[in-house]
Amino acid sequence: MMLAWNSFTPFRVISFLVIFVIVNIIVFMTLFSSNEMMPPPKNQAVKYLLGTKLGMVQFSCSRWLLEVFINNKPVACGKTVPIKAFSENQIGLSVKFSRAKIDSLYALMMVDPDAPNPDYPYNKCWLHWIIGNINGSGLRNGDLSTGETVVAYNPPTPPKGSGPHRYFLFLLEQPYDKTVFNHLSHQDRPHFNPDKFIEQYNFSPAIGTSYFVTEDPK
Repeated sequence: MMLAWNSFTPFRVISFLVIFVIVNIIVFMTLFSSNEMMPPPKNQAVKYLLGTKLGMVQFSCSRWLLEVFINNKPVACGKTVPIKAFSENQIGLSVKFSRAKIDSLYALMMVDPDAPNPDYPYNKCWLHWIIGNINGSGLRNGDLSTGETVVAYNPPTPPKGSGPHRYFLFLLEQPYDKTVFNHLSHQDRPHFNPDKFIEQYNFSPAIGTSYFVTEDPK
């Protein structure tokens, strides 16, 4: 019996190695085919991009784009904007959304997921701006004055030499006639969680999106 067992040892070892390799291949393929590794459906882009899986997929400009204007000049999705275009003294940023419903209200959110450094974004997401209760008819024309400031506009101010920062704008359609917001302060800007904000007010995922890039190379 001892002789017979020894004669089959190489076969048993090879069989074990083959099984081990197959199991690992299956596990590897399962991980890479899961929803966490695949680009999300467009209507789930906000939660995927800004939630716990931030940075695992590259944001791509969808067809439901917000029209973004900086100092009255149109800014294409993904375009780099010089840091000098932004000012602490005035809000030079506005948006339009041609698909806005006249009788609906909307909230606009702006965040930086690369704060303070794209290589180590421990403050993600940095909250730059939220306006709620924006009238749909005004939104069609780029008029945000009908909205209510939930957190004041904070222009892009990437740390000097930290590299390019992405600034995402997300438009959310409100489910009710008017939403009563809890106003936020400067202390609420770092580590802002857009997922929780969306869930808190029962909003749907973004219906309009865009982003631009800027940096302070000094």
